[in-house]
Amino acid sequence: MWKESNKDNIKLKAYKQLLSKKKTDFMVSRREELIFLGKNNPKLFWKDPKGDPPPLVNTDTELFMVQEVEMGIKKLGVGKAKDLVELQAEYLSWGSKILAPHITKIFNRIIQQGLPTD
Repeated sequence: MWKESNKDNIKLKAYKQLLSKKKTDFMVSRREELIFLGKNNPKLFWKDPKGDPPPLVNTDTELFMVQEVEMGIKKLGVGKAKDLVELQAEYLSWGSKILAPHITKIFNRIIQQGLPTD
């Protein structure tokens, strides 16, 4: 009986290792694909997988304030994984006073003018 459960545990461990390896392989492959598309075919990179563009909200109101963006930047987790171009949240934290007004402007323009279309 003990041998059977031990065999099952070994099989389960091997299965979990295989699953973990396949997941890692997929993530690496997907990351490489996205980096390639981002550099070589940005239009395809930014294509909405659902196909329908989000509804536009035409407004002159600025929804984001610089202080809110600064606070959001400060709340970013440090020591976390890098993004697709190898940037970490620490870079935003270090430059939050300089970057926050520009990020705020970008966010507000997106809300006011909508997302770019094809």
